[in-house]
Amino acid sequence: MYSIGEFSLISKLSKKTLRYYDEIDLLKPCEINRDNGYRYYDEKQFILSKEILNYKNLGLSLDEIKKIIYNSNIEISKILNNRLLEIEDQIKILKLQEEKIRILVSGEYSNTEYNYNISFEKVEFKSGYIFKIKTNIKNNEYGKEIGYFYEKINKNNIEIISKHMMKIDLNREKNDLEIFAFSKNKNPYTEKFERCDAIKVLCENLEDKSIYYKSLFDYSKDNDINIKFIVEEYFVIRGKIRLNIYMCY
Repeated sequence: MYSIGEFSLISKLSKKTLRYYDEIDLLKPCEINRDNGYRYYDEKQFILSKEILNYKNLGLSLDEIKKIIYNSNIEISKILNNRLLEIEDQIKILKLQEEKIRILVSGEYSNTEYNYNISFEKVEFKSGYIFKIKTNIKNNEYGKEIGYFYEKINKNNIEIISKHMMKIDLNREKNDLEIFAFSKNKNPYTEKFERCDAIKVLCENLEDKSIYYKSLFDYSKDNDINIKFIVEEYFVIRGKIRLNIYMCY
């Protein structure tokens, strides 16, 4: 057996971390001396520590790692697919930062002058059935919320026929929204989406999304349009993120 100090060195986990893992029942020692409380570990714990580190290096949370290791009914592929969605979202954010930095380096960025040729297109959202979840989303939790959305879709055997979209209610005080997608058929977990007209703009650069929103809202005021809600639809063209904004009325 190995003392906690020895095991700390061979497992690459600090003593503090090992004590914490013991407290949360993630990695318990094989023996604890009743007289002095010293923890001891063996080969089994060493193999387990390597498994934990491997999952941590993939960016999984301790709660997710615990589920994978100790819950035989858990579907590992779902947890890993959710992590992939988080990574994809992080890549999108990094790409936006890269684009902004390159613009700043090139000297082409102006903080006061805008030269946008924004075109407005009248479109129609046809009626149909949607699956949705409500969320008070935060920037660093976007990937997890999307992952949870698709996890619920798979769990409830819902066949979707569209990309996921974000619905924003402008009349609510809280910063909550809905993630939804159109489903192929009616389902106990779906609800009716009523037909509505919309004005669509294509946002070429997410860094300037506020300018596109301002143009949309100015357009609605100039044309006496009563906005019901906003829908955002993200997509990628040639490695660059684009955004369709729908002003539904």
